[in-house]
Amino acid sequence: MFDEKQNQKDICRALAWQHGDKDAAEALLKQYQPLIRSIRQNFCQGLSYEDLEQELILHFLEQTACYDPKKNPSFAGYITPRLRWQRMNCIRKEMTREDHEELTLEDQAEGTSLDDYGEAKATLEEVARLARLTKKQKPVFFLWMQGLTPMEISTRTGDSLPSITRKKQRIQRQLSKYAKEIRGLVAGD
Repeated sequence: MFDEKQNQKDICRALAWQHGDKDAAEALLKQYQPLIRSIRQNFCQGLSYEDLEQELILHFLEQTACYDPKKNPSFAGYITPRLRWQRMNCIRKEMTREDHEELTLEDQAEGTSLDDYGEAKATLEEVARLARLTKKQKPVFFLWMQGLTPMEISTRTGDSLPSITRKKQRIQRQLSKYAKEIRGLVAGD
């Protein structure tokens, strides 16, 4: 249930953090620590829980610094999806990093694609198969794993931005549903 009083405290602390009040940031972080740990628990193998928690804390602070109460009236409604996105971003980074090779923006500019990374592509194809992704979800999944934003995916596939967003949400649910099988694949079992 939405707590307006707590929301106002969160907004005040976020704005204070934006103006350099480290105590406000610490209080806000302390309050949202259970959420961060909850999001951290639903993680595939690769990073340790502590590493992921540090990533989420840093992302929390970065996103708090960007918070605008005029655009997002609820701080919790603003920060929660951003933390979940960061968790998925960490999963994506771990899944696409085979032999410590990552697909960089420079590689993309030079024409390198995931096709040039054989083992990573094979792993992602296996993940897509295990997660039972549909023909329409697979291109979105592969582009997403290459680090493209929903807008870039929309441009490449010709689908609308809301359609890409819905597909990503369905993909996330499918990945979560079959996480145990996928963890084994990613871990190399």
